[in-house]
Amino acid sequence: MTMKNFILFGFFLLLFSQSGKLKAQTQPQLLEEFNKRIIGEFSTARMASEDPSLAHLILTVKPIWQDRIDGHWFFLEQAEHFRKDLPHRSLVLNVFEKDGKIISRNFSFFNKDIFLDIDERPFPIEQLSPVALESRYCDIIFEKDSSGNFVGKTPEEGCPTNLFGAQFFTNESYLTSDFLISWDRGWKDQDEQAWGLEKFGYLFEKINQ
Repeated sequence: MTMKNFILFGFFLLLFSQSGKLKAQTQPQLLEEFNKRIIGEFSTARMASEDPSLAHLILTVKPIWQDRIDGHWFFLEQAEHFRKDLPHRSLVLNVFEKDGKIISRNFSFFNKDIFLDIDERPFPIEQLSPVALESRYCDIIFEKDSSGNFVGKTPEEGCPTNLFGAQFFTNESYLTSDFLISWDRGWKDQDEQAWGLEKFGYLFEKINQ
């Protein structure tokens, strides 16, 4: 890892160690600003080039169901760069503001095989509606920090999962105008990590709006 990335990830960890000092925001533009930053195509190309053990991933977030009034809805897909047409992760995000914080409520699908049964790529998510979603998957709660960027994390108790032997998982995120850092970790218990990067999250740099 280069010194530049080392400093970046150190800064990222410092932000979370001081999460109690985050400044609450109540401006009506807060949700619009968050949405503008989260929409687009992101890549871990630079991070992967500097550390071959890390995957080169493409993350895409686009708005869907824009006529709904129950928050803003987004479709998220993540794939390896050489298999963009076969994402290994697909989620729907319901994003809304509450008490000066941004809540990203993440959902998966009742029928996950639907993504494997179709020929059309990208997946025509507009053909579905929220009735196709499983019950709430997890919330990531974002607050603005003193530098004007968004710091997010799952609830303190984490979110339930049975992936790769974990009992729950946590996420810590940092969103700017230019990049997203996302750190997913699965845990067997409070002290034993089952999966995920150990020291820092993936750096997704925005490559397209």
